[in-house]
Amino acid sequence: MDLKNNRRGRLSEYAREFGVPYFEGKRPWTLAQADVALPWATQNELNLEEGKTLV
Repeated sequence: MDLKNNRRGRLSEYAREFGVPYFEGKRPWTLAQADVALPWATQNELNLEEGKTLV
C-alpha cells in the first residue's frame, strides 16, 4: 500500500523490491495455470482469447 498510495509506484517497482517476476506488457490471464480465476470483466478486462486460455 505504501508503494502505491504514498510513493505512487508501479507494479514493476514492487516486483524489483520483493524479487518477484514481472512480465512487461503481459496480462495475468495468459501467464500461468490456476485452479481459480476471478476476472471482473465489467470493463472489457478479459478478451476472447484470454477467456479461452482460462477455460
